[in-house]
Amino acid sequence: MTDLKLRSVVRGVGACLPKRILSNAELAERVNTSDEWIEQRTGIRQRHIAAEGQTTSHLGTRAAEMALAHAIGNKVEAAYRRGDLFEKRRKLMEGWAEFCAGPAGETVTPIRSTLVG
Repeated sequence: MTDLKLRSVVRGVGACLPKRILSNAELAERVNTSDEWIEQRTGIRQRHIAAEGQTTSHLGTRAAEMALAHAIGNKVEAAYRRGDLFEKRRKLMEGWAEFCAGPAGETVTPIRSTLVG
């Protein structure tokens, strides 16, 4: 038997589907057939339809983010890195920035006025 070296390991998996679902019943109305006819010939009961402007690269990016988040051993960090929480984090950080800016008309004193290089 030949020595086999481990070359790769699956550390995490991710998936992303468009939210909109088109059922066979809806499709059958459009193409003048039946739900049963479609399922019998294709095995498909429903399909996911991408939103306007949503591409396979959008879905792939979300799936990759989920896979990477699952690969992280630290559960807190994994939850933080989840792609579906990005928008919530962005809003939180914008709110924090507004709070730090203070009420309109006040000046904010920076902690550090020059970059340390």
